[in-house]
Amino acid sequence: MKKILLSIQIFLDNWLMNGILLVFAALVAVLLHFTVSEYVKYSERLILARDYGLQNQILVGNMLPTDDINRISERLAEASEEVIQLPGVARYAPASFGITALDEYRGNFIPLECVNEEYYGKTKYALAEGSWPNAPNEVALTAEAMALYSIGDNIEVTFYLSDMNDNMTSHESTIEIVGFVDENVAIWELVPNVFRPGLDELTTTLKEYADNYSPLDERMVFGYIIEPTTASGERIELIYQGGPYLITVNADTDPEDIKPQLIEIFGGGRVHTGPEMIHRYKVEHNEEYLQLIRFAFISLVLTMSSLFAAVFLQLRKKRLEMTVYYICGTSWAQSLWFFIGPYYPLITMGSLVGSAIYFKLAPQLIRTDPMTVVVILVFLLTVCSIQVLPSYFSARRIHPTEWIRKD
Repeated sequence: MKKILLSIQIFLDNWLMNGILLVFAALVAVLLHFTVSEYVKYSERLILARDYGLQNQILVGNMLPTDDINRISERLAEASEEVIQLPGVARYAPASFGITALDEYRGNFIPLECVNEEYYGKTKYALAEGSWPNAPNEVALTAEAMALYSIGDNIEVTFYLSDMNDNMTSHESTIEIVGFVDENVAIWELVPNVFRPGLDELTTTLKEYADNYSPLDERMVFGYIIEPTTASGERIELIYQGGPYLITVNADTDPEDIKPQLIEIFGGGRVHTGPEMIHRYKVEHNEEYLQLIRFAFISLVLTMSSLFAAVFLQLRKKRLEMTVYYICGTSWAQSLWFFIGPYYPLITMGSLVGSAIYFKLAPQLIRTDPMTVVVILVFLLTVCSIQVLPSYFSARRIHPTEWIRKD
């Protein structure tokens, strides 16, 4: 008990320095979380672009402020033959197809994005549970739907399709739930609302998409389907519902080579090649990422500087006091550790507080692996050890009677 009280007394004697160290440790943890998260976001979207084959594609149909959306949609559809005849063009099709399923038993409308390989390449979103659809009428829903459905559920639905003129068709069918998509992973939203889109403008997360699509008290379920079929197994032909088109070029064709011809067809500001959108994203992201790294580095230097100063101040200014503890029956190593030991719980507490602040500030902005909390904690403790332990072992080699003699 005496040693515990002694340790507490020493800790309270240095409350200001300890408080500063705690705040800096929390700040470093927050910045490291944002740095790691930005890197995850950056990598995730580049992998998404690679799997989708965006490097060999051209997006057409970005709306300008003066555009009539109906006329632009018609023009995109009408230009099919003209575009296909261009040298190097392999495919010209809408950027996305969708269908709505009505679960009459639960009263849920389920918008489904069609993700067959012809349009989505090798893209498969990360799952919270289950597997990705690989057969007609298999469906992966957003993880929020786990409160309503389970893997293996077979649901009788009515598929509804409507064209640009609001002509409606319906088909009775049954879908099977095979997985649930992580709500915080990056997904495609190929409806850019800026003049010069990058990957940030072409992607979102399911949670953000749902927040924008429907209010929290009337949340709709979203999902993905490879190919919808009727109850008899007949394939349902999907209807173009407006929106941008994607042009896929041959592997030996540079999208930039045919961009001028596409601008002549569709007009300026509506043609964006995959390579330029990827490059634009990299440039914009690098600026943000470097800024985060600078802040994290500066905060880390300040934290370690305050720690370094605190250790040496305590070991030098408190040496007589430590000698008294030694004379009173506490070992010399324990006397030293009373001053140095509290840094480890302080760094641990600061790191965990910083992690909590990060998750409070950005609970759904960027997907973060929970192991990041452990990695950041271990990193800060390692840096703390690099600063503290040399001073500790150096002080242990000096016998307290030598300090008394010097003083």
